[in-house]
Amino acid sequence: MSVKALEQWYKQNFKKLPEPDFLLISPNHYNYFSTTKEIFNKLMHTKIAERYNATSEVTVGPVGAAKILFALRPNFYAPWDRQICQNKGYNLDGIGYIKYLNDIKSILLDLQNECFQNNKQITDLINITNRTLSSLPKLIDEYNWVTITKNCIPSEIIELLER
Repeated sequence: MSVKALEQWYKQNFKKLPEPDFLLISPNHYNYFSTTKEIFNKLMHTKIAERYNATSEVTVGPVGAAKILFALRPNFYAPWDRQICQNKGYNLDGIGYIKYLNDIKSILLDLQNECFQNNKQITDLINITNRTLSSLPKLIDEYNWVTITKNCIPSEIIELLER
């Protein structure tokens, strides 16, 4: 059931996804934000299983939807988890996901400005951080995961590294 349901969702929505190399910080990203809410909510509510007693169904859910979109378009979408959503006050739906992406985009644009001031490209951050398998949105997700989900305080990590 899950493979067929996800395949059907993909066939109905793949044309609404950004091109694979389209970055979250690219100009005209708002064209994709307008469809993201719709495809996120459809994916989130996609039924992927039934419980053994057939009285309830299992859906992809908001965390699963974000992770699937990230897997399909890692340069534009980002995964999230419930702790990140709750900590930042996002709703667990398409509107909350768009707010999350906007926040990530804002952080990336700030980082892009800092990189520019230091004669770097923002894409250099992937090598600088030694996260060669990560995309730019994933770098922010990893920071959120360390600081929010795992409760690590960046200044304490820096202090440990400097010892």
